[in-house]
Amino acid sequence: MDQLLDNAAVRAWYREKLESIPEQIDSSLSLEEQARRAHELRNQYRTQARALMADEDARAELERTQPNVDFEAFLANAMEEKQLNRMQALAYIIGSATRSNKRIDEQLRILRRKP
Repeated sequence: MDQLLDNAAVRAWYREKLESIPEQIDSSLSLEEQARRAHELRNQYRTQARALMADEDARAELERTQPNVDFEAFLANAMEEKQLNRMQALAYIIGSATRSNKRIDEQLRILRRKP
């Protein structure tokens, strides 16, 4: 995609990419390697989605309030905030990589599809 998109179109594109993450992770990898890959893909898609945004103010706000976080910081945060051990936090990262942020979806006026 070379053209800039409105917020709704970008968010739909982003959510579609997030949903594809499980298909891109080799389940024969260790849990940590799977979590690292899921985290990497989510950050990649987040960056690409923001590059597609025509709404520069919204893009700047997202960069300021929801920046990409490196894996180790995200893992440590998940362990502390969710009171998880390392293995639980790795599983959490894999699962969370496929979910969009509900608050951002609502802010950009995208409703979550029900499974």
